[in-house]
Amino acid sequence: MIIKKEYTGIDIFKLFAAIGVLAIHANAPFLEILGRLGVPFFAITSAFFFFKHYLNLSRNRERQNQVVKFCKRIFLLYLTWQVMYLPLMFK
Repeated sequence: MIIKKEYTGIDIFKLFAAIGVLAIHANAPFLEILGRLGVPFFAITSAFFFFKHYLNLSRNRERQNQVVKFCKRIFLLYLTWQVMYLPLMFK
């Protein structure tokens, strides 16, 4: 039986960090500090959840598959952003 653990505190802080990042892009000076902390926080939490799962895998092949899956997901997110941003760049 697999027990799922919820990280409510991280989810709440991710919400505030996302609002802060949006505030930076909208030039809202009162939330700038929160936004500046948002990007490193997202990187740290992503690494935490990746390695939490990665280190629990028993075989080397499973670990390789996890890394490939993670890299594909990051690449697809990056590609999606580039497709959305390209029309704005040429404008």
